[in-house]
Amino acid sequence: MVARTESQPRGTVDYDLMLKRLEAALGDEKGRERIRHLVEKNSVWLQLSPEQAVKWAQIAAAVGKVDVARTVLEHVTNQHPNCVSAWKVRCELLEAGTPPREEKKEKDERDQLGTPFDTYRWRQSAIEKYMSIFRGREDCFARQWVDREKGTAGYSPVRRPMTAQDVWDHLQGRRTYGIYLLQKDSRVRIGVIDADCSLLRAGTSLSAEQRKQIKQEALYILTRLPEIAAEFGLACISEFSGSKGYHFWFPVDKPILAQRMRRVLTTLAKKITRDVTLFSFEVFPKQDRLAGKGLGNLVKLPLGIHRLTGKPSLFVVEKKRELDAQLAVLDRVKINSSELFDADIEAEKCTVVTHPEYSSWQKHYPELATLMENCVVLAHLITRCRAGEVLTAREEKVLFGTISFLRRGRTLMHYLLKNLPDYNPYLVDYKLSRVRGTPLGCRTIHRLLDVVGDMCLFDHPEPYAHPLLHLRDREELISRESVKAERVENLQGAIELLKTAIEAVERFLPGGGGRTS
Repeated sequence: MVARTESQPRGTVDYDLMLKRLEAALGDEKGRERIRHLVEKNSVWLQLSPEQAVKWAQIAAAVGKVDVARTVLEHVTNQHPNCVSAWKVRCELLEAGTPPREEKKEKDERDQLGTPFDTYRWRQSAIEKYMSIFRGREDCFARQWVDREKGTAGYSPVRRPMTAQDVWDHLQGRRTYGIYLLQKDSRVRIGVIDADCSLLRAGTSLSAEQRKQIKQEALYILTRLPEIAAEFGLACISEFSGSKGYHFWFPVDKPILAQRMRRVLTTLAKKITRDVTLFSFEVFPKQDRLAGKGLGNLVKLPLGIHRLTGKPSLFVVEKKRELDAQLAVLDRVKINSSELFDADIEAEKCTVVTHPEYSSWQKHYPELATLMENCVVLAHLITRCRAGEVLTAREEKVLFGTISFLRRGRTLMHYLLKNLPDYNPYLVDYKLSRVRGTPLGCRTIHRLLDVVGDMCLFDHPEPYAHPLLHLRDREELISRESVKAERVENLQGAIELLKTAIEAVERFLPGGGGRTS
């Protein structure tokens, strides 16, 4: 991050410019990590003027290096006792060392104070939150058992209400519990879509290609299923189950009939079932009502240890595996309104409440949204691009051989590839200019990617089928001559080109990386 302006002779450093770049990098996690390593180098800050050193100390404090900040300020006040700003910042740091107790959220108290009492109180609150979300039958729950000699596992009912101590034992891994979803009145407070991979069985040896395909399908499911739910205004909690797949939990604010929960979740599961080959989907509860003395099906509670595999279940939205970090996810959980389960979402005239984030993405990239809904192969590739996954040469060829034939082909290709680690806007433009002929056909795409499965079905069959026929009614398909330069035919086209150019420039700015709409 050392900088030199053109007006300065070689060998000199523009420290003002360097400090500006450091300040700009504070907004990015990777930038802050680089700053943490740099601020400790006294070979740099000893060369600064008093005012520059004060700013250096403030930057160090901003990235958590308070000890470095105090060392720098102590040096400045000793060498330049008349530097008022250094004394002022130094006093502020001293005051910050003993912050007054104020009314704060319990999570902030845990993070900032860290005393055993505050940690205990926060965890008690987190357990209460956990129990309010993952609620099943009132008078009974289940304990998981395992027979390692036979390689089998199952559950035994515990016929009493679950307590906070039971939940804590489960979270600590001492025992593993599950809940029977149906209450005694055949209503539920939460439903689950279970996605399991048939290849992930204990003792099964997988090839590198199989592992790659499982990873790709898992990424697609974890991205696409919450988006499908969001199209209907629903939110879910995504969890690695600790065994063969993932659980998607749908909590509701009031108990609803199990039949209503099953109907909605079954519809959501059907919308993604045809998109994958290695995962199968089950909806819980499996029953519409309790019969006789039966308890119905159960689901293992999240954040516990699977007794057979020994693996913990984790919320996938949180990368940190520590229990406190996982429990903190519950603070961001959205509880679904029971009213969303009243209507039949399979009906054509039903009102769909789309999640704002997904709605915004659909608005900006309607062509990609339509292709994701209709073409399984492109849906997987688009999902991987949005997640920043590296593409193979063949996968990239498929994107260039399809998306670039759209009216906004250049804009869409830059959007898809900008999150990839090896993104080069000039190379993307060059590859776009080399595309010729017609869009890649479905058979060619399946052959290139070794896809096994049925081709897309079109309302009006064509002798040459290709994915972009799904957009035929939108008149998005155009000839290659106008795609190469993406002619600006109106003001909207000019705006799209300007956005692409801005995003390309942002990647080269300090803390850059582009936006991820």
